Amino acid sequence: MKDLLFFYSCSNVSLSSLLLSSAMEWEMSDSEGLGNTRPFHCTCNFICNRIWFTKQRACDREVNMQKQLFTQPQLTVQDEQILVINRDIVFQHEDAWHGLRQLDYDWYLWAIEHHGQFHSRVAMESDAKYKQVIPYLVFMHDDEIFVVQRKSTASEQRLASKMSIGIGGHIRKEDLLGSTIFDWAHREFHEEVNYKDEFEFEPIGIVNDDSNSVGQVHLGFVFLLKGKTPHISVRSELKEGNMVKLSSITDTTQFETWSQFVLDALKK
Repeated sequence: MKDLLFFYSCSNVSLSSLLLSSAMEWEMSDSEGLGNTRPFHCTCNFICNRIWFTKQRACDREVNMQKQLFTQPQLTVQDEQILVINRDIVFQHEDAWHGLRQLDYDWYLWAIEHHGQFHSRVAMESDAKYKQVIPYLVFMHDDEIFVVQRKSTASEQRLASKMSIGIGGHIRKEDLLGSTIFDWAHREFHEEVNYKDEFEFEPIGIVNDDSNSVGQVHLGFVFLLKGKTPHISVRSELKEGNMVKLSSITDTTQFETWSQFVLDALKK
């Protein structure tokens, strides 16, 4: 009997329901009136077996529910069609370089216009056969540069909370309808920051970095924006931003890699 109670205590099965069910089956087994009797240990074994099978069925049901839960299609978060270009086209005239390089902007823009494709952002984040096209906007006023910090909830989680001098992001399919990358860059700038004054717009190079998982799937088109005033503030995915003297930035290790490349070029 102690074994029976111990077995019951280790299960989640209602003992009263099992005893009632067992008694009914016992009665049915003696329905012919033969007066058959069974030893007490047989009764214990019978009830223990009932508990085990009932518990096993409950476990099987739970496993099946878990399988159904994890095999149902999951909705993709923040997926979108973004502009990419095949890596072989990007580097058909130049071997893959490391850092910021001044190149023929017109040719690369032509290549994007004629060979650019739109694919799922989620798929492209792990497909190094393609480079995601990223306009990278750097704002300066005189000898000061706009330094920002990304939010911890930024869409590109691998850059979350990083310091940066670059404003911009992916180009979606709807962004380029009837416009150019230059038009998109202007719109993106005003979506990411608050700035109401005039500025000059100058391309300064293309940045590539295949040394990490983020850089392997991105290609940055760097534009320098020279503002007439320093009155700029952040919005959107940026946590905070401040105008800082370029000469005061001596330690660039706290910045994302692309920003390090651009800072080094601007200081020369």
